[in-house]
Amino acid sequence: MRTRAAALLAATIATLALAACSSSDDSEADDQPAAEYSVLNEELPDGGIGEVELLMPDATIETAEAAIRDYASSIDGPTAVTVQVVRSEDAAVIVCRADWPEVEGSMNCPDPGGN
Repeated sequence: MRTRAAALLAATIATLALAACSSSDDSEADDQPAAEYSVLNEELPDGGIGEVELLMPDATIETAEAAIRDYASSIDGPTAVTVQVVRSEDAAVIVCRADWPEVEGSMNCPDPGGN
């Protein structure tokens, strides 16, 4: 009986240890710094709708989303701002775009390259 209880206890401890090792901490992803970007165009009229283009030549969908979140956290003023990430100054390809203040609900990443 003691052997069976000890084996059950050992199995439970091993299972809990594996579960703890494999769990992910979502807060770590939020603490990651955004990839570097530069502001290509910025129109933020007082009380109007603004538009911003962020330039990231090597943008992936993940880094573009992070850049939009980073930039959006600094917005203070217009009632609405569309923020988009492009890879080149001619803005031929939009990697991602979102509308502030509802960034998470409006995130759209039409990047045809699917990077």
